Amino acid sequence: MKQKNREPGRIVFIMLLLFICFQLNGESKIITNTLDKIDAARDRIKLTPVRVWGEDDTEDINQAFRFPADVQINSKKQIFILDSANHRIQVFDKSGAFIRTISQKGKGPGDTLMPGKMAFTKNNNIVVADLFNFRIQVLDPMGKYIHSFRTGETMPSNFALSQEDEVLLYLPKKNEECKWAVSLFDLNGNQTKEICTVPCMTETNNEEPIFSLFDDKGNILITYLRIPLFQRFSIIGKLLMTASYEPPVKAPSFRLPEGSTVPVISVAKDEITDPVLTACTVDEEGRLFLIAYNRPRQKQDKFYMTGIGQRMPKEFPEKTDLFRLFVFDSKGKIIASTTLSVYCDQLYVHGNRLFIIDTYRLMKIHEYRFEL
Repeated sequence: MKQKNREPGRIVFIMLLLFICFQLNGESKIITNTLDKIDAARDRIKLTPVRVWGEDDTEDINQAFRFPADVQINSKKQIFILDSANHRIQVFDKSGAFIRTISQKGKGPGDTLMPGKMAFTKNNNIVVADLFNFRIQVLDPMGKYIHSFRTGETMPSNFALSQEDEVLLYLPKKNEECKWAVSLFDLNGNQTKEICTVPCMTETNNEEPIFSLFDDKGNILITYLRIPLFQRFSIIGKLLMTASYEPPVKAPSFRLPEGSTVPVISVAKDEITDPVLTACTVDEEGRLFLIAYNRPRQKQDKFYMTGIGQRMPKEFPEKTDLFRLFVFDSKGKIIASTTLSVYCDQLYVHGNRLFIIDTYRLMKIHEYRFEL
């Protein structure tokens, strides 16, 4: 895209950012990342393929994934893959050899129904967001049930675990219409701190999805699915930083209501806006890895449910330029970007390894070694 063609849109974008900056209190500042800065950082990250988990021609039933959703590595360097629609966790050694399966489909202690996230406690217990059972479960390192707590009628899809074994969840506030809260809970399900209240950003009673996670210092990062903005809060809920990035695709307009640090999307009732963001993760240096759409989605890009766990028909392309990887430093400034050739629904980083999960279309996990 030529500079002159996007200049009017950039002016509007920058004016919007200045407005947000003015609205924010003086305790935090906004970092802007325009397309010029993003383009200047193009290909400053090198991705070297390591392996693909869940290949089409695999005869290993232990790697025949159905909706893979998470990849975590424990202190023994064992690789845990959350195989959501198979209702299990697959454990492999660092060479990729299968070790064991944890959990099975069910509602009983230790069973799961479409688990969505997992994390390790300080003593290597496994904390699992058991989505369709509406609960958080704690298992020992071998998968034996310890205890659990329910999350009401809301699936714990926005789940993260702090360095102090506190569970971060995004749940509706009781007795308050159209309000959600990002809060901390202990492993027994007791709420210990509300970080921030998030009104329904589309001014309806529907949840506006966010992603919430911890950075390397224990602060909380919140990113938004449909607006190009991310924020860092302290563990006590103080807003520390707001950063924006100019997306390659059209994003809905948004504003900050008076006295609020949480944006509200301004759209007409019948207006449907595509997401800007698909996935994000933080590395041990506090850098945010974020996957955004590189261009508008087309028919061949969209996911069509053909049955839980069924791969996409062969006529759909396996390679794509739909997704773009952004990397921001701990201060919110863009340091690298590159276009991906694979589909991405989930993203995790461990050391110098990047795991890009194609959850729905081909159900593969692409493992890369990266250099910045």
